[in-house]
This record gives sequence, C-alpha cells and structure tokens, in this order.
Amino acid sequence: MKHKIIYIIILWILCTLSLNAQVSRTITVNTPGTLESLIGSDLTTTTQLTLNGEINDTDSQTIKNMTSLKELYFGSANVTNNALPNNAFYNSKINKIILHSSLVFIDSCPFNVSNITELYFPRCPKLTSLGEAAFSNPTISRFAFSK
Repeated sequence: MKHKIIYIIILWILCTLSLNAQVSRTITVNTPGTLESLIGSDLTTTTQLTLNGEINDTDSQTIKNMTSLKELYFGSANVTNNALPNNAFYNSKINKIILHSSLVFIDSCPFNVSNITELYFPRCPKLTSLGEAAFSNPTISRFAFSK
C-alpha cells in the first residue's frame, strides 16, 4: 500500500512537470506559407519559436494559432514585402518578439490587443515607415532599438 501511494505521487509529479515543459523550435521556412506543416504537432505546444527563411501572411496566421507561444524570434526570417502587416499580432498571447533587421514598414496597430511586454528591433536600418497607432499597445513595457 505504501509503495502504491509513493508511485502515485511520483506519477503526479512527472505529469505536472511535463505540463509546464517549454518547447523550443527553430524552423527554416524555405517556401512561404508552409510554417504550419513544418511545425506539425507542436503547433499548440511550442512556447519559443525562432524563424528563418521567408514567411508570408499564411505563416503569420499560423503564428496567431500557436496558443502556447510566448517568445518569437525572427532569426533570419524575412517577412513578405519586408512589412509587418496590419494587426499582425492582434489578440496574441506572445510576450516577447525580436524582429528581423530587414523590416521596412510597420502597418497599423500590429501589436493591438496583445500580451506583448517586450519588443526588440535589432539593427533595423531599413525601417522607414510606421502605420497609424503602430505602438499603441499599453502592455509593452520594454521596447528597444539597437545600433
């Protein structure tokens, strides 16, 4: 009986730990629009994602569907037309985003109604245009451009 209780406690601890595990993925999207198939069964469990390659609006929608995603890094990923689209992260649960240096344009309200608290623009020399209310999200507490 004592061994059975210990076994149940150990099983419970292991299950609890696995529920809180972070899933980190680095994905190279060679064909825009294929992120969902590349991420596969990790779509709802990935907590940290680094993207490389070329992504488009279809891939952006896939990112919105990643319900556990907390950190997004645009490694060497280029976004279609080098633009962050209107409402790109609308209603997102992501906390931290590091954008790619090739970004030229940020459309209207890309971070509107989201949980984003950290936003980084590492070396974005081509960024020349901001849409209306581009940074109107009141939850962003850490915002950085780097040289």
